[in-house]
Amino acid sequence: MLITFNALEQTTPVKQFLLVFPTALLAMAFAAVVSSNAENAWFISSAALGFYVWMNAVLGFFKKSNFGGYVGQSFGLFLVMGILLVASASWVSGLSLSGLREYKIMLLATFVFYICGILISAIIRNVAILMDIHY
Repeated sequence: MLITFNALEQTTPVKQFLLVFPTALLAMAFAAVVSSNAENAWFISSAALGFYVWMNAVLGFFKKSNFGGYVGQSFGLFLVMGILLVASASWVSGLSLSGLREYKIMLLATFVFYICGILISAIIRNVAILMDIHY
C-alpha cells in the first residue's frame, strides 16, 4: 500500500500548507517566465487554494483525535494562504483582484466549498463514530 492510514492521520494542516504554498509560488514564477498571460498567476493561486481546501477536508476525515484543533489550525492557515496567494498573484501579474470579477467569485466559491467540505467531513466522521465503524 502506498499510503497507510497512520500516515494519513499524521498529516497536519501545517504540512499541507508547506506542500501547497511553495509549489504555488514556484508555479507562478515559472508561468510568469514562460507566458505573457498575466492571469496565469491568478489561475495558479486559485487552483492552489482549491487544492488545499480539497486535501484538507479529505485528510481531516482520517483525523481520529483532536479534530477541533485540526479544523481551527486548518482554517487559520486557509486564511493566511488565501491572503498570501492573493498578494503574490497581484504582485506577479500586476493585476489587482478588484478588477478580476471571475477570480473574486472563484475565491468566494472556494471559501464556501471549504466550509461545506469541513462540515461534511465532520458529519461523516461523527456518523462513523456513532455507528462504531473503525476506519
